[in-house]
Amino acid sequence: GNHAFFPKHDREEETPAILSAFMAQFYDGREPPALILPNEAPAQQELGLRYLTGKGFEADTQKAALWIRKAASQDYVPAHYNLGILYHNGWGVGWNPFEAYRSFLRAAAKDLPEAEFVIGLMLTENLVVSRDWEKAYRYVRKAADEGFEPARKALIEFQRRGIGTDPDTSKAKADGESRIKP
Repeated sequence: GNHAFFPKHDREEETPAILSAFMAQFYDGREPPALILPNEAPAQQELGLRYLTGKGFEADTQKAALWIRKAASQDYVPAHYNLGILYHNGWGVGWNPFEAYRSFLRAAAKDLPEAEFVIGLMLTENLVVSRDWEKAYRYVRKAADEGFEPARKALIEFQRRGIGTDPDTSKAKADGESRIKP
């Protein structure tokens, strides 16, 4: 039978350290795998993504939203971004582009290039937030500077249309607006 025991520990010791010591007894001196606890934001995010994609579980967008929201509540930056995607598409949550914008903005404030890019695009639409070419350019430029390839391509398009190339930003904004209208 199983003769596992729970290791002695100090009350001040953190839960991951205690559980890692417990797991170590099953690995005969070999390094046990890293322990991931379901109350840790990266694990919650991963669980949410697995529910979203059906990887290891039957796909369930509501469970995906539940786990991603838990990770976001711990201020886990990728979870803010993914929660924005859920709200933007209405997957597992009610469709809410305004909440999507707020989630993307939280991730962008923490320098996530994908979120910076999305915020930049949303600032060009005049739908969820008022159109602001100058801010849109700054967000897309920041994402491009951080190596996000879709932002680099979009930046070329901004510049081709005269946005971000003229020192007189009001002129560039007006030029860009007139050039982008269909």
